[in-house]
Parts: sequence; C-alpha cells; structure tokens
Amino acid sequence: MKIEKVRRKAMVLAIFVVLLASTSSVVNAQISIVDETGKSDAIYTRTIGDLTRFRDITVKGGLAVAADGGCTSSSAAYALDLKIPTGAAVQNAYLYMPFYNLDGKHEYEIVFDGNNLGDARDHVIAENDKWQQNCRFDVTRYVKSSKIYIVKANKIGGLAKVYGATLVVIYTNKDPSTRIIINEGCVYIGVKESYTTNFRGIDSTGKTASLWVVASGTNEGESDILYFNGNPLGADVFDESTGKNFDTDNYDVSSYLKTDNFVKFEVINDPFWADVAILGVSYPNQPPTATIDSITPDPAEQEKDTVSFTGHGTDSDGSVVAYNWRSSINGQLSTSASFTKPASELSVGTHTIYFKVQDDDGAWSTEVSEDLTINPANLPPTAVIDSITPDPAEQEKDTVSFTGHGTDSDGS
Repeated sequence: MKIEKVRRKAMVLAIFVVLLASTSSVVNAQISIVDETGKSDAIYTRTIGDLTRFRDITVKGGLAVAADGGCTSSSAAYALDLKIPTGAAVQNAYLYMPFYNLDGKHEYEIVFDGNNLGDARDHVIAENDKWQQNCRFDVTRYVKSSKIYIVKANKIGGLAKVYGATLVVIYTNKDPSTRIIINEGCVYIGVKESYTTNFRGIDSTGKTASLWVVASGTNEGESDILYFNGNPLGADVFDESTGKNFDTDNYDVSSYLKTDNFVKFEVINDPFWADVAILGVSYPNQPPTATIDSITPDPAEQEKDTVSFTGHGTDSDGSVVAYNWRSSINGQLSTSASFTKPASELSVGTHTIYFKVQDDDGAWSTEVSEDLTINPANLPPTAVIDSITPDPAEQEKDTVSFTGHGTDSDGS
C-alpha cells in the first residue's frame, strides 16, 4: 500500500490513522473504535463525544490524502495537491471540511474543481456543543487522477468560519490488499481532557504502521500530547506546523503496533477538535499455493499411453493467473493448469514432475512435485520353431511332435 500525503497551509479538522503492512492475507477480524473517556491515567473531567464508523472497505491499493486551508470567516480557496500512483483507479473520494458556528443554511457554498457541491450545512455529518461542525462531500465522480483540485468555500452570509479542506482518496491498483476504516465525528477536547480512539483485532505481526493526525483549532506552544498504545509521540505535537490553527502530522508507529491499538489525544491548556479517524491495514501479497491433483497413468508406456497432468492453485489474497509444469528430465512441459502429453514425447526413466502457480500480484508459489515413470514401448517377442518331427509323417502310424520357443528382449 502506498500513501501519498501533501502538507500545505491548511485548516482541516481530521485525524487520519493509517497502518501499512507487508504480511499475510487480509484477516476477517472486526475492528472496533470506541470512546474510552474516563479510562487510563487521564485527567478527564467529562464526556467529550465519540467517532462513528463510516466506511470499512478492503481494496487492492491504498490511500492518498491531500489537505490545504486557513481559518477565515470570508470566502476561501484551497488547493489540494493529490498524488496517486500512475495507473491507479479512484474507488472512493471524500472531501472533509470543518466549520465553526455553521448555524444554518446559506452561509457557505462549496465548489470542488468547478463542480457546485451545494450548501455546506446540507453536508454536516457531526457537530458538538462547542459550535463546531464537520462536513463530508462525496466527490468520487470528480476525482480521476493526480492533480491539484481547487476547493472554493464561497461565503454567502452569517458568522460561520471555515477551517480548510481535506481530500481522502481510496484507490485501487496492483498494490497489496489494504483494509481501510474511516470513522467520523466532531470531538471537542477541552483543557485537561483526553480522547482515546481504539482499533481492535488487528493482525499486527510483521506490519509497518504509519499514523496520520490532523487537527484544527490548534496553537503553537500548547501542551498537547499524542500517544500510540501508550507511547508518547511528542509534546506540543499540534503546533500549527501546517498552518494557522491547523496541523497535519505523520508518525511511524511500526514498533508500537499491537492487536489492540489506541490513539490518545491529551490536552493540558489549549483545546482543539478532532473529527475523522482512518485506519488502514495493508497486507503484503501472500504467494499462492500449488496442488498436483493427478498424473496418470503412472507408470506410462511409450507408443501406447497418453499421460494426463492435472493441477490447480489457490490464492488467499487474490487470484491465480498462470501455471507452469516442468520435468527433471525433459524440462518445460506446459503453462496450462491441466494438459495431456503422449508418453512417447517423454524420455524413458523416472521423472520428477514440478508444478507451480502465479498470482495476480506476480508472485510464484513454491513448486510441488510428484514422480512419473516412463517405460519404453513394448517390443514384440521372437518365435522360433525348434522342430516338427517326423517329417514326413504317415497317417495311422506316426505321431508328430511340434517343438518351439520364444524370446522377449524387454520382458518374458
């Protein structure tokens, strides 16, 4: 799975958690994301909201994120420089835009790459009692490739402010399978409060993990701490590194990855908002498995028998697209799953027959093998008349004796 991220001046209200991996097939474990306010060693003082599951999808591909912004109560234009791998196809594209005090309609109209998405208030997916709203727009039909997508937030009226825009794109290609979970909400984290988002049931063995965190309402110099599985990733992590009141940060958390994972946001003296969590678990390709079903007859006789070879392959994270048979004596035999071959086209002797399959990611299975014995064509025996006596013989007088024998060079 490849992750493309663009960090530009932005005011985006989001948290992106992406776990990348290079391991086995996609697991069927369920992943739960819950608010565990009040647990751990926190300085919690009240309940502060939760995030709700929006998408849980597995693709052969990955995730790309582009963000730009800046907090304003006027009109704004954001440039989202999206980069996805060449040849990738966009499967889903979502535009997230946080607002402050978006009380009613006719305050902001959103235009994405020249396409009018309508009134922002019609796209609110979550809000809280701290006057914050999170909006989501499905822009899949408008996102086709890598380019700079312009998002315009046109102010119509009212007192609302817009923070920025974040484009989240799920794409497909020949990368390993990736499970992507998107959870959304609008979580206000106040002074001396914490918020914990959990990701349970993850197959963590051998995975590479990367954590994205995007937050708005942040300020440089505040005492906020980000944890992954209890490991602090830094203090004052939301320091307006991406723009005024906005941060997009990325951390390698591979060494901390477990079956049950949590991301904890802790605020000491300056509140901010968190609205979207994305967890992606990428499973590097697993090679397929080859099986020889039968090689018959065995042994086989030249100039008499036709040998049938039958095999198949399975691939836990894709499909089998190619086959290969070879002989230890005659070399390459076939590239079909099943085929027949006259025994006369195989050399006399005991062959080790090898079979392997290839998956749609280009990986070959381990070869499996069986022995096959090819016997030469049967040579006819030779007959010999030793004697016929007496010759001539007289009726009513002689008894004729017939004596003969045979020889067989390759048998009896």
